[in-house]
Amino acid sequence: MFDTDKGVWLLWKILTGIVFVSTTAFFISSHGITLEFNLIESKKINVELFRFLPDHFGATLWFPSVDGEKRPELGDFQSIGDWRKTGVLEFVNPGEPVKLVISDSNQNVVYEAMPAGGYTSTDTKRDLIRYEEGRNPFQFSWPPYDGKRFLLHSGFNKLQITILEVGKSLVGEKVTLYISPPLGFKHSSNELFYRYLWFFHAWPVYVFILSIFYLILLYRKSVIAKKSKEK
Repeated sequence: MFDTDKGVWLLWKILTGIVFVSTTAFFISSHGITLEFNLIESKKINVELFRFLPDHFGATLWFPSVDGEKRPELGDFQSIGDWRKTGVLEFVNPGEPVKLVISDSNQNVVYEAMPAGGYTSTDTKRDLIRYEEGRNPFQFSWPPYDGKRFLLHSGFNKLQITILEVGKSLVGEKVTLYISPPLGFKHSSNELFYRYLWFFHAWPVYVFILSIFYLILLYRKSVIAKKSKEK
């Protein structure tokens, strides 16, 4: 005969295990990597990234600024023309060039910095996109030129980042490179696994529900034990 109490406890253990494993995977998948270095041509930086499933490399460069003041040498994201008709974003000031080569034993892909497109009181952000060889330096294909983007494989990826080109006014400047995780609050990889993990932004809610469930089970267990003693 099926023991209902044991079945309910088993259900709680299974759900707890799922939430624990999924929450751990969520934290790993939503954790980006931050690197600080000086922009010196030919400088190499080694980094290791982990991915549960294949994912494309994505990153942003953060430059120091003072009191949120814009720096002309970093460019301005204000564009001219209609990219919906032309397929390109054309900027009056694309900013000083910064190009990085992302490589491993099988791939070698060049990324470049777009004009400044995000600001805080202390930093200015320039997104990195796949470099499109031979294009007008004032124009960027939009949506971004995919070409052969750098693919991160499942498991650990050992990468080397080489600074290929730096504009004259930016040489030697200390910057922060943020390598995006496959999962964020406003984005996620197209993989079903990462879409599932996105719901674990609400992991505290699941933990709270399981805790209430656990307390109810404990209360029920104590009531049953009390009734057994009275018999």
